[in-house]
This record gives sequence, structure tokens and C-alpha cells, in this order.
Amino acid sequence: MQKKYSDIMNEHIANDIKQWRVDEGCSWRKVHENYQVKWVDKKNWWFNTAMFEVFGDKSHPHGNQLEGVRLCESAMGFLGEVVEDGWN
Repeated sequence: MQKKYSDIMNEHIANDIKQWRVDEGCSWRKVHENYQVKWVDKKNWWFNTAMFEVFGDKSHPHGNQLEGVRLCESAMGFLGEVVEDGWN
């Protein structure tokens, strides 16, 4: 599932990710979830298999912690910022 977010990163996506992580204090999982809702076609949403088997609902994507970390790292780099700028 690992994606190279630097290939798709732009000012709008980076600013959204910064808002979610830095301004709103979202978890990495929630950052990934929000990213999918706003920027990813619904047919490509990521779902946790175990959660889907229990709840069976695909009306909202699940967030993945590692993908959230990768998104934040990519956005931080794109914006020329560092962790100490509030990213953690």
C-alpha cells in the first residue's frame, strides 16, 4: 500500500494536511482518513479488512497510521518545515 506522496503533493494538499495535523491536532490515522475523503476517488479508499468484516460499512474510509505519517512527512517537506514547527 505504500505510496509516494511526494509525486502528488501540491500546495492545496500540503496545506490541508498541515491544517489537520498541526492546527486541529488530528492523529495520523485521521489525517489519512481526511485526505482520502477530500482527495481520493471513493473507489480507491482504503479499508481495514478486520474492521470492514465486523462493521461492513464502506460509506467512509478508514485511516491508516503509517500512511498518515507518510502524508505528513511529504507535506512537511513540500512546505519546507520540520517537526518542531508543530507537526508532532
